[in-house]
Amino acid sequence: MEESNNLHLYNNMPQYYPMESYEMKLEYKKKASLGFVSGLGFDWYLAKDLFVNIDVTYNHNSYTPLNAEVIEYTEMGEDALDELDVSQREIEFVDIYESTDNEDPDKPHKQLKTTYRMDHVLFRLGFKLLL
Repeated sequence: MEESNNLHLYNNMPQYYPMESYEMKLEYKKKASLGFVSGLGFDWYLAKDLFVNIDVTYNHNSYTPLNAEVIEYTEMGEDALDELDVSQREIEFVDIYESTDNEDPDKPHKQLKTTYRMDHVLFRLGFKLLL
């Protein structure tokens, strides 16, 4: 999974043009996750060879990244990925951390884990004609 962040700062003062532009792309890394799918469907008889079909399906999956890494970073349109230290370039997602865990620039930045839910419900209505 990838995430892109763009930040453009403009100065609104006349005759003063400095603008700052930062673009960053993060790549999240994780092991495989498990989910489940469940469904329920009904067929109603309408005529000799005609049925109405109704289906409801639920799909559940969650995603909790273990770490992330900045794979692209530009400042003012110039590549600046090499200028980032380890704590700015890498993120480690943890259950608990102390505020002092993020003081070393040579270690990945620690951040609390976040779970992203990817659930959806599907409703289908259709007709079946037996030939």
